[in-house]
Amino acid sequence: MSSTTSVMQSIDNNELTSLVVEFDKLLTEFYELLEHEAEAIKSNDTAALTASNQNKTSHAEKVNAAATAIEKALPESCANLIDLSLDEGFSSLPQNLQQHIKEAINLTVKCYDKNVANGMSIQILSNINQNAIDTLTGNQNKDVKLYGASGETTSQGAKKSLGKA
Repeated sequence: MSSTTSVMQSIDNNELTSLVVEFDKLLTEFYELLEHEAEAIKSNDTAALTASNQNKTSHAEKVNAAATAIEKALPESCANLIDLSLDEGFSSLPQNLQQHIKEAINLTVKCYDKNVANGMSIQILSNINQNAIDTLTGNQNKDVKLYGASGETTSQGAKKSLGKA
């Protein structure tokens, strides 16, 4: 009996399956929250975005707790589900458990990518809004770039203004 086989035999398949199924469910719900957040960003619905952020934070804590529970159920040689899936004894686990682990890994990547995309969208909108505010207020502490008649960017100098209202 190899050490890999004994490591895989030390896993409580029923407990791990239960934990991973719950993790998959939480990740699916989290991804749906990220989709709603993306829609709120697209529609510029700040109320929905604020509510989404509160739900996302609460749900992220549940996802982290589930991930921690899974890590505790894994053998010492596997720090997380990715390590387990790369272990040579992974194929000795029940097929349904293997499938749930692969799904959890895929969902984790999807959630990460969607969260990064949403964060980038929010940052871009924040930069646009800040530049608009700086332009409108004539903030001289910042180098606000404007487009001239030729379509090229020009810096707003301290002496330039938007004109008279």
